[in-house]
Amino acid sequence: MLKEQWSKEAEAKLNEILLYLVTNWTEREALKFLLKTERVVLLITKRPLIYPIFKNDVRKAVLSKQTTLYYRVKGRKLLIVTLFDNRQSPKKLKKIK
Repeated sequence: MLKEQWSKEAEAKLNEILLYLVTNWTEREALKFLLKTERVVLLITKRPLIYPIFKNDVRKAVLSKQTTLYYRVKGRKLLIVTLFDNRQSPKKLKKIK
């Protein structure tokens, strides 16, 4: 099982999403999203190659219709690179290296 590590950007994006859900929807929706994210990350730590490659060594896991999680595996470490709002322009993803 891989050790999980979140980038500062990924942590910030997760917090933004949770704040948005609590503010505009309900705490229940925020909790559902957080649990879904935790389940996907746990799955990735056990089976890191389960999701398709996005670019180079970065893989993408769709969390919801609106959100995708991008990650890479380095040795025994799982690095969560970022979370992305799929409603944005895909051009914003070009910065992922």
